[in-house]
Amino acid sequence: MKFKAFHGENEHDVEVKEVEGGYRLNLNEEVLNVDTVRLEQGFYSLLINGQSFEVSVKDIGKNNFTVRHGSYARTIKVIDPLAAVAGAGLHQ
Repeated sequence: MKFKAFHGENEHDVEVKEVEGGYRLNLNEEVLNVDTVRLEQGFYSLLINGQSFEVSVKDIGKNNFTVRHGSYARTIKVIDPLAAVAGAGLHQ
């Protein structure tokens, strides 16, 4: 699955592939190996390249999500590039 993620003025190309034991994430050409466990609704344990994180994710609408790790929080907008192109074609 490929998509674009935005936080503030920063744009990231993201590709996620399911692999044995988790996911392989290509983020702006950096490869991350990610193992995930859903602890409860909106709360996840992530093992990213051997480093552990606990994060919460809240859908705040219109493809926007608040991702929080400890006191650090970011609002992320996620866009499927194909859907964006198809949507733009509908409005012409």
